[in-house]
Amino acid sequence: MTTATASKYLRTIDFETFNANRDRFNQRLLDRANSDIMSCAINYVRTPPNGGTPGGEHKHEYDQFMFLVSGKMMVKIDGEVYPVSAGTLMTFPAGVPHHFWNLDEETIHITVMAPAPDPTQPRATQVKS
Repeated sequence: MTTATASKYLRTIDFETFNANRDRFNQRLLDRANSDIMSCAINYVRTPPNGGTPGGEHKHEYDQFMFLVSGKMMVKIDGEVYPVSAGTLMTFPAGVPHHFWNLDEETIHITVMAPAPDPTQPRATQVKS
């Protein structure tokens, strides 16, 4: 198996960039632009302490799932606020307003979007509070 063939099917986190600073990190592991997969897109995200969803509360045209790998956060889904700890899967059906924020610690989560968002369209619509 050649490296070029393997890279079509394998994705790795860019830990060199991830570890270079403590800012928000969002790596698109899988999307329409870097694969033949159309059914979903996957991101690996680090949010620094006191950070959260860029732009605040929003909704999507696709279903979104977030799995919290490490840390603790608060999430608002369809008007309800929940504390979330590592090991929790959050589900955001298409059209449901949501956003998250963390308090005093970094969080790492994996986001799955299905179907994969159209790269020519905005990913989110902001929700006015």
